[in-house]
Amino acid sequence: MIRKSNRYKSWKRKVLHVRKEWQDEFCESIRDIATHPVVLRMKLYPHHGNSNCYEHCLHVAYYNYQWCKFLGLDARSAARGAMLHDLFLYDWHTHRKKTGDRFHGLTHPRTALKNASKFFDLNEIEKDIIYRHMWPVTFFRVPRTAEGFITTLTDKYCGACETSQRKPKQRKQVMLDHINKSKAEKEREGKVQCLYDSFRFLSKYSSDLSTTSDKFSRPCV
Repeated sequence: MIRKSNRYKSWKRKVLHVRKEWQDEFCESIRDIATHPVVLRMKLYPHHGNSNCYEHCLHVAYYNYQWCKFLGLDARSAARGAMLHDLFLYDWHTHRKKTGDRFHGLTHPRTALKNASKFFDLNEIEKDIIYRHMWPVTFFRVPRTAEGFITTLTDKYCGACETSQRKPKQRKQVMLDHINKSKAEKEREGKVQCLYDSFRFLSKYSSDLSTTSDKFSRPCV
């Protein structure tokens, strides 16, 4: 029993050490992007639940780095591409009313890639991540890299977690707003479905995400 206990403690120390190294490497890999003025503008635009676009991209970048590092892929490119994957720079909640564009989910990857290409030199993996991260919604834009495919999973996972983190008051207000809508509005807009109800099973982040979100609540400096 003592030997098993010592082995467990030794293994735990190694895991924590590797985890700390990976977090430091992750921070270093996205430093120039995370502190860029254009990227920081993403903080102005709300995204899923209580998060903004900057926070969402940071979450996706972190999980991308962890998974790709574990699988022996290009973790640096995976993190950098994910940090830019939603660089469309507008509030998608009001985008339809302002522009008439009803297909934000299909069009924003192209906009994000265009914006990212203006300010950063992107490699093929990063371009693939940005342009094809909405698959399978963008049915014909299948990721061409393993890192791009992983991004499609981490993006949906983080979006679900962020949506489920809405505060109870906000959830109640969403329901009240839906109930109080007039019949005419319901006919025009269709049935509104609250995202939080679909993702209640993801109501709590993993400890990794919570720790890293606190660490990167301010840009890496």
